[in-house]
Amino acid sequence: MLTVTTACAVFFFLVMLATQGRHWAIGVSVAVGGLILTMLLHVSVFGIAWLIASILGGMSNNPERKSPFASAGPPEQIIPPTEPE
Repeated sequence: MLTVTTACAVFFFLVMLATQGRHWAIGVSVAVGGLILTMLLHVSVFGIAWLIASILGGMSNNPERKSPFASAGPPEQIIPPTEPE
């Protein structure tokens, strides 16, 4: 928690310097703000997709789900193996 507090203090110090007209502080503030906005966008899109999948996943007509790897034989071969000579 102390690390998060320190990081927030440094970020808002940079924002304060950006409001005073320091060009490098404006660039760093915009870059960090863009990263935070991107992370929040990814989290919200994942949450929406997860919510839709959890709602629509319960409406399946096939309640019995099987593993595609749970078979007794080997998988079907696209190119049949040849015997070495």
